[in-house]
Amino acid sequence: MPHGRQEAAMIQPLRQLDNVSSTVSDGGRGIQPPLPDFIKPVEIPPSPPRGWPRMPQDRIKAKKLLESVGVDAAVGVAWRFEPAQVKAVVARWEERNADGENLGPGWIVWRLREGPVKAQRQGAATNYLEERYRRGKARLGGE
Repeated sequence: MPHGRQEAAMIQPLRQLDNVSSTVSDGGRGIQPPLPDFIKPVEIPPSPPRGWPRMPQDRIKAKKLLESVGVDAAVGVAWRFEPAQVKAVVARWEERNADGENLGPGWIVWRLREGPVKAQRQGAATNYLEERYRRGKARLGGE
């Protein structure tokens, strides 16, 4: 029956190696070897502080002017618009408030975004309305 012994040897479970991790199922017989250190921690340097690039002196003066009149977004407005334009609009805002109008600092930002008022557009609109008025008056039998 040599043949039977070979079958019995093949049916027996394989002997576990020592480097197999111990689990609850195997009764804690295995030993976990130290894992190789393939991954080493990499230290990432901190990122440099971010912020606005260095502001030119004339824009710093415009920013301070905007802050002095109460504009909340003074830094962004100073970067977006030319300093001469900012000074002119702030001067116009101060004139209108001195004349009795009660304009808030938001008017300054609005005026800067709208850009300068074009005289041609305003004149063309006035001429159109005057012409329409004359035509309507003529239709109704007036002068």
